[in-house]
Amino acid sequence: MEIVEQFPCEALDKIFKKLAEYADSKTLTKEEQEKYDNSMMVMWDNYAVYKHAVEKAYKKGCEEGKKIGYEEEYKIGCEEGIVKGEKKVSKEVALKLLARNYPIDEIADITDLSIEEIKKLEQHN
Repeated sequence: MEIVEQFPCEALDKIFKKLAEYADSKTLTKEEQEKYDNSMMVMWDNYAVYKHAVEKAYKKGCEEGKKIGYEEEYKIGCEEGIVKGEKKVSKEVALKLLARNYPIDEIADITDLSIEEIKKLEQHN
């Protein structure tokens, strides 16, 4: 215990967080661990799809903005296209996560949509 008291608080926080993570993962049954691992894979897959769609929306928004012609209008068109594309993709991802019974607060965190927007999506589907 004397050695632990010599560590700075910041280092102790990191150590105890790691110990807590280790303890949490060791208390799961094999079935629970598999479910957890599967849900994490699904979440990361959805996140990758979301990021890819955002990039695609960005490119599409820029292309649409270029069609306007004038440089200032191009910048505005590109930004508007990006915002619209990101919003559309966020809603699509939110719908998929709702279908998989993810908690609304986690969906809001992943998609950057408000909880109210997610609840509206949930009601319409």
